[in-house]
Amino acid sequence: MVGGHRVGVDPYYLPQGRDFGLSPTDPSCRGRRIKGGMGAYVAGYLVKVMLKPKIQTRDVRALILGLSFEENYSDLCNTRVIDLVEELQEGGLEVDVHYPCVDHNQAREVYDLDLIEVPAPRGYGVVLLAVTHAQYHSMTAKGLRSFGWHQDHVLFDLKSLFPVSESDFRL
Repeated sequence: MVGGHRVGVDPYYLPQGRDFGLSPTDPSCRGRRIKGGMGAYVAGYLVKVMLKPKIQTRDVRALILGLSFEENYSDLCNTRVIDLVEELQEGGLEVDVHYPCVDHNQAREVYDLDLIEVPAPRGYGVVLLAVTHAQYHSMTAKGLRSFGWHQDHVLFDLKSLFPVSESDFRL
């Protein structure tokens, strides 16, 4: 089964289970493929969400809050948020990423990604909470919405931090 504190790493060891009679089609081995495809899945879902209020994906800025694998954690190892960033960029969105726990130089070196220091107020058509860092808890959903450009922006609470009524969409 895929789970636990090292979900990002453990599924990669599962194919070695052949030595113990497991096959790659076992549910425990499928976790790696599912996890690897989440960036594309979330990006596709987000584009569908944006079509409902008729937000054009071209020339839209998206703000992604969070980058590391775990909240309040500076290690970028095994993060899948970068997949989401890349998928949204390929879809035509301009993407800003904010995360106060991560060393900006490390993000640049590892992912060629320039993090922003402070998100632009009213600057985004999409605000996506990807990692629930303590600073985002204290901001509340209303605070995160202040980064949206007008009433038709989308607040996507990927981690289900806030009640359903306070965000537009969540998984």
